[in-house]
Amino acid sequence: GTAQGVKVFLNNTFMFRQADLGIPFQNEYGQGANGVYSSGSGYSWGPKMTGQMVPTWSLNPAKAGQTYPLLPQPNNVDDIFQTGFNLSNNLQASIGGENTQAFFSTTSTEGKDILPQNTLQQNNAMVRVTSHLSKRFILDSKLEYTKETINGVLRQSTNNFNPIQQIYDIPRNVRTQDAKDYEFMGPNGVMVQDFWAPGFSSTAENPYWVLDRNLYNQDIDRITGLASLTYKFSDALNLMGRVSYDGINETDKQEDYSGTLVRALQGRYYLTDSKQYEFNADFLLSYNKQLSTDWHLDAHFGGNIEKQLLNANFMANTGPALLAPNLFTLSNANFPVVSDNPGSPINVQSLYALAELGWKDAAYLTLSGRNDWSSTLPVNSRSYFYPSVGLSVIVSDLIPSFPKIFNVAKVRGSWAQVGNGAQPFMLQRTASFSPGGNNGFLSLSSTLPNKTLKPEESKSLETGFDVEILNSRLGLHFTYYNTNTINQLFTIALPVASGASSFYTNGGNVQNRGEEITLNTVPIQDKNFNWHLNFSFSHLKNTVLSISDQRPKVVIASNFASQYVVQQGLEFGDIFTIGFLRDSLGRVIVNTNGLPQVTNSQSFNVGSYTPDWTGDISSTFNYKSWSLSFVISHRQGGIVESFTQASLDYLGLSKNTLQGRDGGLIFGQNIFKQYTAVTPDGKPNSIPITAQQLWTDVGNISLPVGEVYAQNATYTRLRELIIGYTLPQTFVNRLHLSSVGVSLVGRNLFFISRATPGLDPDMMAGTGMSDMGFSSYPPPTTRSFGANLNIGF
Repeated sequence: GTAQGVKVFLNNTFMFRQADLGIPFQNEYGQGANGVYSSGSGYSWGPKMTGQMVPTWSLNPAKAGQTYPLLPQPNNVDDIFQTGFNLSNNLQASIGGENTQAFFSTTSTEGKDILPQNTLQQNNAMVRVTSHLSKRFILDSKLEYTKETINGVLRQSTNNFNPIQQIYDIPRNVRTQDAKDYEFMGPNGVMVQDFWAPGFSSTAENPYWVLDRNLYNQDIDRITGLASLTYKFSDALNLMGRVSYDGINETDKQEDYSGTLVRALQGRYYLTDSKQYEFNADFLLSYNKQLSTDWHLDAHFGGNIEKQLLNANFMANTGPALLAPNLFTLSNANFPVVSDNPGSPINVQSLYALAELGWKDAAYLTLSGRNDWSSTLPVNSRSYFYPSVGLSVIVSDLIPSFPKIFNVAKVRGSWAQVGNGAQPFMLQRTASFSPGGNNGFLSLSSTLPNKTLKPEESKSLETGFDVEILNSRLGLHFTYYNTNTINQLFTIALPVASGASSFYTNGGNVQNRGEEITLNTVPIQDKNFNWHLNFSFSHLKNTVLSISDQRPKVVIASNFASQYVVQQGLEFGDIFTIGFLRDSLGRVIVNTNGLPQVTNSQSFNVGSYTPDWTGDISSTFNYKSWSLSFVISHRQGGIVESFTQASLDYLGLSKNTLQGRDGGLIFGQNIFKQYTAVTPDGKPNSIPITAQQLWTDVGNISLPVGEVYAQNATYTRLRELIIGYTLPQTFVNRLHLSSVGVSLVGRNLFFISRATPGLDPDMMAGTGMSDMGFSSYPPPTTRSFGANLNIGF
């Protein structure tokens, strides 16, 4: 809020969303195997589709004996996706006088995704009031509430409840109108799923059934609040006391209808209520004083009490079956399963001080020190101190003879140390109860406690400079940083005889080193027309300098055939996977059947997800009341292991599988030409194989050859494009408004280039390490475009 009376702003944004698939499917061969049609097959290794009449795949008795022409259905994947939208209305109002100011904001968002049944409704309201209660007391308070409902939450990765998997795995001959007719009345009066490949896979369903009959809805309530009271002892000295709260309550409901082929044939109902919160109480004593003409001091001393509760939840489900079909209530089961987790509390108490000493408004020395006491660490090490020091000098202001071409020339450097506590419940071995039997089950944690844990510790060094010349029309900003993190907390595998699977301990030294460069330019600047052109570059290298004497290699995550490994001397999070078996000369060895042999462990290093470098080009043009801006993003390098591609190859759905359908493929000659292949006796490979033999072996969904599916994550994309227009002020005044602006907005409109068609490295299943380097049926890339209207009253 401001002390300038009443101000109101209304902002409306409407955006369309469209799926940008880009996956190269084949459209020549239909259901079946070895070139023969099979109506109940999930493979597309059948005959060439030329319109020949074949039996229907439908399980519906009413369709028994029916036939249809076997023809390519190039749109049967695209047909499922729809044009989504996002409509957001935001109202902001501020009112204030000399002593009290208030700000209010409310936002309503309604969205429909590119998949049916996936919708969003979110409402948010926030109010903030600041008031000078007296000459010395200042009150600041804020309260915010968000209510969010998501219907049709998408499940991730390989999962029969993930509609993306079911959509991509549709055989190339299945017609949309047939797939949409996904259920029929069974003999007991309950609807039955109609599916082209029942029993084919443990993760296969009709995608339309998954969208309409496997429902996952989520309700989230979030409240945040803040209140602070500041007392001014003088213009230079004040004391603030403050409390804040951030709490989230979430309710998840899963309704799986009877007829779901995998894991819920008789139906199932899940209910989860979870909560988490963070509470902070702190004080801050501040001193801000111009000590003399040249010297200025800004100093603070404070303390904080932080309390967190994580992962508290109540879960219940109906177990293996519903008593009455499709009646979703916990009482509709013989053996409902219930669990109650009280959550994981974390308490951290802190004292800290920081000060900045300025000289001639050109040189600044900054010092800080903080001490934390963490409840997740042992008594002897739960207290840890971490300091920092920084120095920045504006040399262009400090040196009178500095060249006048420089508007600003600044150098800066800093060093900091940061501590971090452990996860909850790592000091004692915990036990958990689970339902079952007559009196339930009691199980001990598989991780042994460690009463000698130490806090993690990171030490960082950062240096750089900022230069602006030619009336600030050209600016260069450079930063170099180096961070070493030691005493990292991780688990060590234990032998089976120990009675536990792992041991939680400290160790390691991981170095993060990189550079960031930004170049800002103003090529054209005059009264009516301005052009701003900016470039940015970022490079990061993570190296594991050491780990632990007991464990020189740590697997931090794994997915199917791949492991994400921390190993001394390698980059952090290198991906190790199944690779081809090679002889001493590096040649791939094939079996007597002509298929390549593979390693029996995840020992082949395909590299890291981390890109070699990233960069952006952004530009803004302003001509009178018009503006045009765009952002182009580039990512160079990095690896993504694509289980999606392996599965599509295995099923015969991808364009990769077209060559050699009738045989004649020779590994290392006319397919996988980048390899030299030899038979077990060392002779050049000349054994012919078929495409089905090759890709069901290499793309085997139980254990794919990850070396083949390590995909290059390089791309260049148009990240954003905005065209804006501000209405003339004379016209706006006649409407009794203060401002009106309208803009057309486009985001992620298209890839200018990408090394791997169909791969979007930004679309991962989550934010964990393995998610970053692993793609398993993620949602497709979406392009968004729409309009924004901003009105000021």
